[in-house]
Amino acid sequence: MSKVMRKKKKHYSFRLFFLFLIAVFACIAFMHSSYFAITKVRVEGNKYLTQAQIKELSQIKEGMNIFSLKNKEIINNIKNNCWIEGVEIIRELPTEVIIKVKERSPIVTIPTQDRFVNVDRQGVILSNDVYCRDNLPLITGIDLKGKITPGHKVESSDLLQVLSALNLLDEPTLAKISEVNLQQRDNLLIYMIDGMEIRLGNFADLVKKINLLIPILADSQIKNTSIDYIDMRFTKPVIKWRGGNA
Repeated sequence: MSKVMRKKKKHYSFRLFFLFLIAVFACIAFMHSSYFAITKVRVEGNKYLTQAQIKELSQIKEGMNIFSLKNKEIINNIKNNCWIEGVEIIRELPTEVIIKVKERSPIVTIPTQDRFVNVDRQGVILSNDVYCRDNLPLITGIDLKGKITPGHKVESSDLLQVLSALNLLDEPTLAKISEVNLQQRDNLLIYMIDGMEIRLGNFADLVKKINLLIPILADSQIKNTSIDYIDMRFTKPVIKWRGGNA
């Protein structure tokens, strides 16, 4: 290759590189232009926290550049609230941001020395600054130890066993439970709103007992029949029907 040809090739390569740099800087300038300024922040998946509360936690403001958002920082900001279990940030170009949240779902209420606290399915204590419309079972006969502060997990292994068992029940069934009494470790009791008593015995095989209980409760509801008590302390549950015999 001649010297002239080499110079032309070098000059052509330089021009391509220069054009490439111009294109890159143009793209960067465009990405940071007002075209990508956030005009809408939408929240999905919330039930207990309001959209305004979650937006405030996120610290995303209208007018911010959509590419300037730091997802990890935003997610941590939102998850600082004990009601939030998971967060996903979605950019809908050019100007919309979607915040998808998974909230913790309270499953029981527990009385403490100075207040009532709601606890989720994993045993995480939730704050009382959120109005909970759910009709939650009351857990009695247990003394919570450790930090009883929002965001902390309860330390009682007995309570965690009970929560694991109650997790098997659907929301309509949970709403019919008025109280779960753990006062006697060998005679755990569930009281239903309609007055039915469920005798669980001790903490052994709680999950198995609840699994046996589910079809019994479903059957009584389908047949619209009333039960006085169900005794789960035996291999085969003993049922005492109201107005009838066990």
